[in-house]
Amino acid sequence: MRLGHLQPLYDRPGPWASVYFDTSHPDESAAEEQERAAREASRRLERQGADQATCRAVYDRLTALPPGTGSAGAGPAGWAVFATAGEVVVETPLLTPPPLGEAPCWSGLPHVGPLLELTGEDPSCLVPYIARTGADVELHDGRGGDRVGSVQGRQWPVHRTASADWSERHFQLKTENTWEQNAALIAEELRVCQEETEAELLVLAGDPRERRAVHDHLPKALRSAAVETSHGGRA
Repeated sequence: MRLGHLQPLYDRPGPWASVYFDTSHPDESAAEEQERAAREASRRLERQGADQATCRAVYDRLTALPPGTGSAGAGPAGWAVFATAGEVVVETPLLTPPPLGEAPCWSGLPHVGPLLELTGEDPSCLVPYIARTGADVELHDGRGGDRVGSVQGRQWPVHRTASADWSERHFQLKTENTWEQNAALIAEELRVCQEETEAELLVLAGDPRERRAVHDHLPKALRSAAVETSHGGRA
């Protein structure tokens, strides 16, 4: 799967509007139906907190798609549109229509997961399940998932306390150092696993702080292929 065109999604801070738009049912009223669906998508984003400029940019782009592009041999069955700060940044044609339950989404990160299925490609994906003390790494592809790596970092200290005592502050500093060291070990294991498996995508699973620490320690080339998910963890 070619992921280079998605890089702009990770060069900007967001938040992002992600819309999967169906164009697979052309008929005489296609333009009217398309405008109605675009208006509803914009309203859903607004209800989730999206700014008006971004909602308008999404609406304008969706209504500008040629009606009836989903007809046989005439083009994509749908589009994935990603926008932020009043601008559509990435739009991707879909080979299959998005499912009816795939609602427009306003979130801190772009919602790219459905692209893996809807673009008709079957990429391999590394998924590390990250905790403060280590990670288990699986490789997922069309045949399922297999464990391909594991990291067991330092086990102590990994929990901070709420005390303001000097000795406790010193302990907290040691805890921070443990987290960072373990994150660096996990990032190095992911580099090795990616080189061995040639996985095209990296999905970091686990708690937000641990995911972000590992992400920051990844080599630049691997960081560009990495996304984070709030679903799943080592436990």
